[in-house]
Amino acid sequence: MRIGIDGRLLEKLVSGIPRYAQAITAELLKKPGEFSILTAHGVYESIYKSTPNITAIHAHRQWPKSQILRELLFQAHTARWLQKSKIDLIWSPNHRLPVLIPKEVARVITIHDLAWHFVPETMKPLNRVRDQVFVRQLIKRSDIVVAVSESTAHAISDVFPEGRERIRIVYEGVTQLPRPQDPSALAPLGINQPYLLAVGTIEPRKNYERLLTAFSKVDRSIRGRTQLVFVGADGWGSVDLPSLVKSLGLESDVILVGHVDDHTLATLYENALSLMMPSLYEGFGLPIIEAMSFGTPVLTSDNSSMPEIAGPGGLLINPHSSDSIAEGIKTLFDTELLQALSDQARVRAKYFTWERTATQLWDIFHEARELAAVRIRG
Repeated sequence: MRIGIDGRLLEKLVSGIPRYAQAITAELLKKPGEFSILTAHGVYESIYKSTPNITAIHAHRQWPKSQILRELLFQAHTARWLQKSKIDLIWSPNHRLPVLIPKEVARVITIHDLAWHFVPETMKPLNRVRDQVFVRQLIKRSDIVVAVSESTAHAISDVFPEGRERIRIVYEGVTQLPRPQDPSALAPLGINQPYLLAVGTIEPRKNYERLLTAFSKVDRSIRGRTQLVFVGADGWGSVDLPSLVKSLGLESDVILVGHVDDHTLATLYENALSLMMPSLYEGFGLPIIEAMSFGTPVLTSDNSSMPEIAGPGGLLINPHSSDSIAEGIKTLFDTELLQALSDQARVRAKYFTWERTATQLWDIFHEARELAAVRIRG
């Protein structure tokens, strides 16, 4: 089977959906198929060139600054790529499909969430409008729609009942991060006492402003011996954490680290008291299982996919209430509870592997080929 992969996400920072795309692609390339990966700039060309079952990587390195023009140019390249490479199936790791796909090509897309429907105010306006306009058509044109959690599958089914029979659930996996360094390696970041850790791009959906407000409400006897560490690249929106930290008088308690490499991330996960993930909405929540793989319990929201993914390794809060988040933080300082959550977290994380994810997706590719044959005949 000749499989085409939309590889634009392979060139992004290794976090969130790009981490999903990169990890699962690496596992898929171990399967006995022929792969063709279309990237935007060829960043990963040298890495995948040595893999014998990749037949071609078509990269265009000169892109206009306009997002709309970039998309139009990519569509043109994709149409030529599909014809030239004689692709049997195309897979998009982020609910995007080329406009011009030969009828005989099977189509599989992964949908990570329906944030544009449930929390539209947390999205960039252009992305929100694009999803509102095109996702229904993408689902209609796909032979199989992969949802990354039961929560996301139910959401897709509710919003797009016409696609219900073509939804398949495939969980994401835990990325094997490098071996953690000694905790002293965190000193240059300003971490010098027990800390709570938040990992994710700084954007409205992560609910970090309410997390900071909640942290400011925690009794000084706890807050005075605990730091709150934020790790993640700047995203978009009016989230101004430095200003809020200052206005709440938390300058000595909060550390804004920015994006870090995987060695540092592993060390941060390993030594944190707990991961803080009070998101307003998540389709899966990779940091949850990444943290739990180190035995680090998770304080997370009681909505969307987060209770499902955290399981018994998570402490649930109401993300819309800073008082609920603050109460959850205080609860984490129950030593026996924290140890119990840690034990459960490590066990829970073992369920999620990229090998399992890729194997299930590989089976779905074969099913999609069969469904495409039916579609063509019909």
